[in-house]
Amino acid sequence: MNHMIKKSLLCASLFVVMSFCWTTVHANEPPRSLTVQIEKIDYAYLGMVRGVRVMISGQAAEVTEFDFLFAYYSMGFTFLGVTPGDFDSTAEWESLVYHAGPPDLKAQDRWPYDTVRVKGVFSKPVYLGGGDNDSMSTLLFTLDLKLTNDRTFTCMNLPIRFCWWDCDDNTIVRVDEGESEVGSSTVLLSDRVYEPYEWEITRPDTSVPTFFGALHDCDNAKSEPTLRSITYVNGVVGVVCFESIDGRGDMNLNGLSIELDDERVFMNYFLYGDSIFTHQDAQRAASDMDMNGNPLTIADLALMARIIDKDFEDDFSFPDPPELRPWILPGPNGELYKPGLWLSFPTGEAALIRFPSRVALATDDSLSVVYMIFEGVVNPSLIDPELNLYFANVGDSTRVLVTSFHTDKDIVSGALVEWDGEGELVEAQAATHLSGQVVIVIR
Repeated sequence: MNHMIKKSLLCASLFVVMSFCWTTVHANEPPRSLTVQIEKIDYAYLGMVRGVRVMISGQAAEVTEFDFLFAYYSMGFTFLGVTPGDFDSTAEWESLVYHAGPPDLKAQDRWPYDTVRVKGVFSKPVYLGGGDNDSMSTLLFTLDLKLTNDRTFTCMNLPIRFCWWDCDDNTIVRVDEGESEVGSSTVLLSDRVYEPYEWEITRPDTSVPTFFGALHDCDNAKSEPTLRSITYVNGVVGVVCFESIDGRGDMNLNGLSIELDDERVFMNYFLYGDSIFTHQDAQRAASDMDMNGNPLTIADLALMARIIDKDFEDDFSFPDPPELRPWILPGPNGELYKPGLWLSFPTGEAALIRFPSRVALATDDSLSVVYMIFEGVVNPSLIDPELNLYFANVGDSTRVLVTSFHTDKDIVSGALVEWDGEGELVEAQAATHLSGQVVIVIR
């Protein structure tokens, strides 16, 4: 088999024009002629090599060749190759060629996606399809991918999609039956395009490059007859959540999640750092309360306190079914769009204003925790005695936590702390009462 590796067509810029309007597939829709589907894998472990199957099903057709173009998140996967499907003992590949490589290098920083083209040609027509369910589908080939070891991607859905750059992409050439002309064929184009979990994204009226199917212009772009008769279904690899291994919120690893002692351990992390951990990987994983793949944040601590106060309804489990996990999926302006994400909190900004031996807070939000680091050894005290203060002198610095946890108070604008000793505020973080991370500006 001839394998040729080269840079594929540019698909990265297609994300700029994406807008997401999901509709549900209706069960009473008539079946399309053929369905080409990338496998949906709900549970995969970081670092594993997975063969992601590309299947074809539906009304059987005599096929002579196909040409598919895929896009995938390059930071989540390493592409290893393509393995052909052993679907028919009489089928003979004339060629199965893949071309893999990064898209537009100028867009790499903003759109870190790679593409792979897979083109198959049979030495004689082969019947593909033949059923409308998985048991009757035909394995065309597998995309062999290795998942990253980066724990940022835990509990994430990593999509693999069909991508259109021009009218040759994602086409199947079918031999026509009953035609008097010998060798008559039809080029089959996309009719519908779906994300996994039955979200339709078909938009033939957009521009290329696109994820939304062949454009209207493709209907008359070829010398051969064309027919819109293929349903394309994108795939996804769901990375197993930390909670499958470690209990979310079980910071003290006693088997019970989200207790006051877990909160104490979490606060000690901010005061003393990694030295308080007995099993660092497990405790880091357990700290990711909002399941955004970013553990040990001040917003995670705020959410834990909120749940302990029963101010947040939570069943202490990860989303089920897996489509409710966060998606690595850019929105129309480049932001991460997370359809169905069950835990999403607003963010804001605040300022800490330095005075001699005193710090004041300016915020439009009601905060539940403020974390500060001072250069120098200071002995801080609260201006409002109804709040909570915790601090630790670590080397030549002082770390301070001010919280409103388990009180009827909020942290609002005004003088916050004062101190004895020589020190200067150099770093700060905060979270709102609603557990949103707040960007702190120090003035």
